Amino acid sequence: ARARRGKGLLGRARARVKAFLKFGSEHDGAIWALALPSYGTALLDPLATLIDSAMVGRLGAVPLGGIGAANPLCSYISWMFFFLSVTTTSSVAASLAVDNRRKARRQVADATWIAMGIGLIAAVAMCIAAPRLMSVVAANNAPVQPHAVAYLRTRAAGAPATLALFVFSGAFRGHQDLRTPLYASIMANGVNLMLDAVLMFGFGLGTWGAGAATAASQYAAAAVLLYYLVKLDRVRLSDLAWPPPAAAAVFAVLRPGLTLVARKVLENLSFAMSVSYAATLGVAQLASQEIARTVWIIAGTSWWPLSTVVLTLCARLNAEKRSFAVERVVHRTLRFGLLIAGVTASLVALSSQYLPLLFGADSALKPVAARVLRFASLTFPLAALVDISEAFSMSRGEYAFQTAVMSASFAVVLGGLSYIKRSRLGIGALWCVTTSFFLTRAVINLTRLLFMSRNRPDTSAELSDSEDEASELSSLAAT
Repeated sequence: ARARRGKGLLGRARARVKAFLKFGSEHDGAIWALALPSYGTALLDPLATLIDSAMVGRLGAVPLGGIGAANPLCSYISWMFFFLSVTTTSSVAASLAVDNRRKARRQVADATWIAMGIGLIAAVAMCIAAPRLMSVVAANNAPVQPHAVAYLRTRAAGAPATLALFVFSGAFRGHQDLRTPLYASIMANGVNLMLDAVLMFGFGLGTWGAGAATAASQYAAAAVLLYYLVKLDRVRLSDLAWPPPAAAAVFAVLRPGLTLVARKVLENLSFAMSVSYAATLGVAQLASQEIARTVWIIAGTSWWPLSTVVLTLCARLNAEKRSFAVERVVHRTLRFGLLIAGVTASLVALSSQYLPLLFGADSALKPVAARVLRFASLTFPLAALVDISEAFSMSRGEYAFQTAVMSASFAVVLGGLSYIKRSRLGIGALWCVTTSFFLTRAVINLTRLLFMSRNRPDTSAELSDSEDEASELSSLAAT
């Protein structure tokens, strides 16, 4: 009797594990049809940046230092306005869900006008303020400042194209198309590398040429995406003609956008305060923090594309009010994200003694960096949960809610940093604070997701239609 009961319990446990692993598997085709090109884009950009930096490095340490001083500001400006991609994805998907292609085209055109306007303002502001900004960023290194100013000004010229790219990419995502942006990214990186060689070495333009090559590649990619948007009738040139959008249309784009900008500012402040505290602990701790940041960014490309998939798929499904399919897509993608992040975390933890050597760590820095990398690897699964669950929320247009979540997490970081400063704790305590930053966001988002799942009407009709929905999504994504 005991043996039979034991077999029964084991069988039920196996059945539950099998059901857990198979939950939502009918959507695997749609998920991976979108994930693969998204992975291609995510892996291509860091590789091109690495090659770009290597080419600039041939100019010498001073020009490379100038680009290193200007690049964070360029990235920060870009990511502040990434909301244009998120909001365009959701709005276009919502319009297509009710078969209103005319409205979808108008939304793309309005967002393009706004992106170009913001881009022009940002470009002029960066060109004017470049000397002052670089005198602050590189205050202790006067030789790099001219190179940093030249690079920043030429990169700034590409700001309108960069922001237009966000809109065009969002439009393609709204149409469940991630392949065309990948092709445009491949072409843009090819143009960038070719122009780097021509302008930097052929014409001897140095860092000015490096910035001009990057700006030109952004305009080339934007032109390719606009061409295909027009060709596929996803926007018309007449939609982009004068006059610009009315104030109401501008406000409709900027209202959620400003909310997401505030969210991004809080996120960047959280990381900046952590780096600032690491600097007070010593040179080794600060260098270790930078090594961990770089490894973290590279490792993040293993799960970030899945959040793009969730945003893309769920924007359409939410607009069509297919809540059953949304739940299964999100839960399935969360399983993939946890698995991938867990494997990545294990690899980083196991190689933590060797990774610092890639950054030239000496015998004093290596053990500190290895310890920090082990702390950082623990946050990977949490970060994957956060990115995917937040993408689901963004697909529903819950921008204010996500800003509130970020505000709560920022408050946790403030409190944690205040405590460890008073207690004079070390780098381990700092990473505990960083973990609490991700944990707060994960708990709030997952709790809300579970609450929504329990309160969703679960009908047999939805269950019977699930495989048909999955087949339709797979076909659309593959097309």
